[in-house]
Amino acid sequence: MKIKNKINVEVEGSNQEVIVIDGKRYALKRETTKKIGKTTHLDKMIYEPIDEEAYQKDIDFIVEKLKTETSVEEIIKDVLKHATPKDLKSVVKKLKEGHKPIKQRGCLGFEIGGRYLEITP
Repeated sequence: MKIKNKINVEVEGSNQEVIVIDGKRYALKRETTKKIGKTTHLDKMIYEPIDEEAYQKDIDFIVEKLKTETSVEEIIKDVLKHATPKDLKSVVKKLKEGHKPIKQRGCLGFEIGGRYLEITP
């Protein structure tokens, strides 16, 4: 079977309620169910296009309102509470050896001497 009109569909790894179709992002709006016998099953997942400009405006608005309510230090400490003791020891060792943190974008994190410290998934 030969496919004539191929489209590219992806699911965002960090937010599985967002799909990308040919480069355009869509957000899950609602799910519908149907009952078969006595069991309810997922029937459809309805997505709507994301207005990227409005989405970014919402992010900027929230950041503006919250940025004075916490500090970078407080955020990093909270994130580090979720790391395992083994990972923390490894990162401390790499930093003491003089490895410089390299910021990674996308899934925000730092690569330190071959070790990765995730800040956000």
